[in-house]
Amino acid sequence: MVESIELPVAGARGVAIGRMEDGRALMAKGAVPGDTAKVRITKKKKSHWMGEVVEVLQPSSDRVAPQCAHFQLCGGCVWQNMQYDAQLRWKAQEVRENLRRLGGVEVEEELPIIPSQETFYYRNKLEYSFTAERWLDAAEVASNEEIADRRACGFHIPGRWDRVFEVHHCWLQPEPSNAIRNSISAWSLQHNWTFYHPRERKGWVAQYDDSQYAGRAVYGDDSNRTSGGESSGYSHREFARAFSTNSIALLRCE
Repeated sequence: MVESIELPVAGARGVAIGRMEDGRALMAKGAVPGDTAKVRITKKKKSHWMGEVVEVLQPSSDRVAPQCAHFQLCGGCVWQNMQYDAQLRWKAQEVRENLRRLGGVEVEEELPIIPSQETFYYRNKLEYSFTAERWLDAAEVASNEEIADRRACGFHIPGRWDRVFEVHHCWLQPEPSNAIRNSISAWSLQHNWTFYHPRERKGWVAQYDDSQYAGRAVYGDDSNRTSGGESSGYSHREFARAFSTNSIALLRCE
């Protein structure tokens, strides 16, 4: 445990970097550049250590409260706790350093980043996964309560192909994205469909892709996986009408 360290510099993939007393770099997940924090060490490498913020002792002037309830668990918006103009500043610095340090390129003229008009609900496409055994959050684990049905739809835990946490509301894509996903999940649970288990390679509902123009669901076990097509129980239009959206979700009944 590092009891107190200043983390003035942004690193890749949502970490902030500081220097320990011996000069070694510490990359802290959950920190915003400019934070002073207490950090728990998670990995030690020869060139640097890695860790997670346990407590922010002195917040950065660029730190803001993240909007998303899944922020600490999801890897989709790693800088959502930082002011947008600061995000642009550090992203420009990362590109500059990559060109110079990795590419050996000295940029004579640098054009500024064109900022997005929207900082939320700007994505065109998202991909969700169904799981038979969703990831339990820290509060659920601490409760020691048995959760019999862990079927859910959401995103993968960063770096884990076999672990999915349930998403209730995502700030990346405008409505009806959340309504479609939640409706498909609720409808599948209501009809007692099996959700995919990646390790056992079994389960009927596996994946849902949502774009501004259409939805596509992947279903069937690994021996019979497909997407789209007319179903025996529901036509495309009937299934879409079941979710009261203009998008088309393609699924099939068992």
